[in-house]
Amino acid sequence: MKHLLFAPIIAAITLIFIVACSIDKSDKVIELQMADTDSDGYINLYDVDDDGDGLIEIRGIADFNMVRNNLDGTGMSSTRGQKGEIYGCGGGITLEGEPIDSCHGYELVADISLIDYAKWQPIGSCSANNECEDAFNAVFEGNGHTISDLSINIDRVAFGVGLFGAISPESELRNIHVRNSMVVFEPEGEPYDVGILVGHARGAYIEGSSVVGGDIYTTAFDAGGLIGDGEGATVTYSYVDVGIIKGASEVGGLIGGGASSNILYSCASASIIYGKEEVGGLVGDGKNAMIISSYAVGDITKGETAVGDLAGEDQNINVKDSYTMENTQEFGCFEMISMDNLTPNIQLAENIR
Repeated sequence: MKHLLFAPIIAAITLIFIVACSIDKSDKVIELQMADTDSDGYINLYDVDDDGDGLIEIRGIADFNMVRNNLDGTGMSSTRGQKGEIYGCGGGITLEGEPIDSCHGYELVADISLIDYAKWQPIGSCSANNECEDAFNAVFEGNGHTISDLSINIDRVAFGVGLFGAISPESELRNIHVRNSMVVFEPEGEPYDVGILVGHARGAYIEGSSVVGGDIYTTAFDAGGLIGDGEGATVTYSYVDVGIIKGASEVGGLIGGGASSNILYSCASASIIYGKEEVGGLVGDGKNAMIISSYAVGDITKGETAVGDLAGEDQNINVKDSYTMENTQEFGCFEMISMDNLTPNIQLAENIR
């Protein structure tokens, strides 16, 4: 009975504590919003670039969807083709001590789920094969955050399909991690360039990114777990661990079309990679490519001609300290990279680019 007498008092104290914590939390949120973190004259509530690094903060799916409206990353816009809000862009300084006075891309500051988007529309596109006037043309820094539950199902001919459809040679995608994806792209005609992270990325730079859990079913030329068409691109410290990658020709675990590409300290693992020709565990078309300290895990490539465990087409390929492993049960790509304890050599990647 004594315990029952004290119960209402305990409940009241608990309620007061919860309310006090909520008020304290709300006060901290308001305080943060009213602050000017980068001292650029714009409070965080209106500042699109709180830390002044020239990258617009992406806090959720609504922000991420607006990236397609300003592919140059100069402002946050809710309308296609407009510069949008540029309040507070820049304000910091570069590593070289130069002032940053504008925005040139975006950065994730939280994980994002696309579970409510049954048919995601890729960011950036090409009007025809290798004609990409509407490609993403900026920096996208993932900061190690994940974008999960990507679902793409396109039944029309397109040129560039993925989380990003197409990015320009000047673009950079860094430290983005895509989890749990399904890409279906099987239209009539001749489609091109499908990858889970990005479809078309000729000459672009991708660093520290990964795709884990996913399948690609496509009739497209140039299909890869990370990048569809990565001709001339540089990919460093990135990996793929997926299920099925099924394409037409130039199909690879990491990159489908990878002629003249640079693949450094990266890895691809899949249950099966299938195409008609130029099918490789790491890269489908590896003509004139350079591959350094990279791996393909598993004996999983299937095709008719130009099929290889590391590269399908390997004419004039330059391979150093790279190999394939068959034991997919014991070692995946994450374990391979962890075993080697590789230290990122960003300067090497920049020099190659």
